[in-house]
Amino acid sequence: MEAFMLNIHMQRSTLLDTFYENLQATAKKGPAVSRLLYVAKTKEKESTKQRVAAYHEEILKKAAGNLNKVSGFLTVYPTCCYCCVEAETPHLMALLKAFQLSASNPSAILEGFCVLSYTEEIQGRAFPSWMTVYVNVPPPAAAATPSADPVVEEDFPDKWNTEVSDLNINMLKWGRQLSEMDKGMKGKENIELKLKITV
Repeated sequence: MEAFMLNIHMQRSTLLDTFYENLQATAKKGPAVSRLLYVAKTKEKESTKQRVAAYHEEILKKAAGNLNKVSGFLTVYPTCCYCCVEAETPHLMALLKAFQLSASNPSAILEGFCVLSYTEEIQGRAFPSWMTVYVNVPPPAAAATPSADPVVEEDFPDKWNTEVSDLNINMLKWGRQLSEMDKGMKGKENIELKLKITV
């Protein structure tokens, strides 16, 4: 057996070349879409999704100009809500400003608005359209009673990061599943999905 040495010359891309390639690819795809995940408390106990959903839709229409430009999922609980919104970056910035301004408004129905994650220039939307759901699940028995092992303050940031990361991943998985379901329901409007939640 003989061994051969091959000298292979490869033209390497510079950072500038890569930037221009990405810029051209982005220009072909259209405006960049970003994703925002946030939570907020409701000022009053909610028994349906209607008030919180209408409040979000009003602010989203002001921010994006049209609800068709926005996709995502709003989950309303009796005392809080969390939401994943996908839209063009300027629309999400307008949404954040609108929530900031509404915080001082006495008629606002949400408070304690907190951004959990923000991702710019996502590869694709996880959700096919704007969706809302109301979940009235009682807390688990373990959560209703005080824990014998309280959370140590030093552990809190790590636990918080893990919970937020898990929530983000689960929302994206759910969005992809809903997108797959949506493909089979083209042409139908205002579909109500029945979801069974096991606690």
